[in-house]
Amino acid sequence: MWQEDTATVISTMLLVSGLTTILHTFLGSRLPLIQGSSFVYLAPALVIANSEEFRNLSDNKFKHIMRELQGAILVGSVFQIILGYTGLMSLFLRLINPVVVAPTIAAVGLAFFSYGFPQAGSCVEISMPLILLVLLCTLVYPCSSLLMNKT
Repeated sequence: MWQEDTATVISTMLLVSGLTTILHTFLGSRLPLIQGSSFVYLAPALVIANSEEFRNLSDNKFKHIMRELQGAILVGSVFQIILGYTGLMSLFLRLINPVVVAPTIAAVGLAFFSYGFPQAGSCVEISMPLILLVLLCTLVYPCSSLLMNKT
């Protein structure tokens, strides 16, 4: 049963990612940006899934949890829409700059490091070239671009 639930969640995420990519391309910034799924919603999802309300639920537990999570996401979306239409978001964007965003993204990434990195040893054929590619891009590529700008 849990394999079907996992497949449902993954297929839903892929469908919504595709729809948001198309909407963002035609209605948003009109740039061909791929909108991937976010892992930020996992913390509220785990809190909802582990709440006392759903512990003793035996029938259709997955559907109840997903409905609760969808309701929480809808409330957050309505709040974000209100911020956008009233113009309050422009006030907040003055406070949000790269100095604020970079540590936040780093904190989210480092929070999931303990889950992903131990699994890298299970498939060395994929993980080692990927780690080498990341190191190459972060260590060598910035130096080559600096050298090209000096000439």
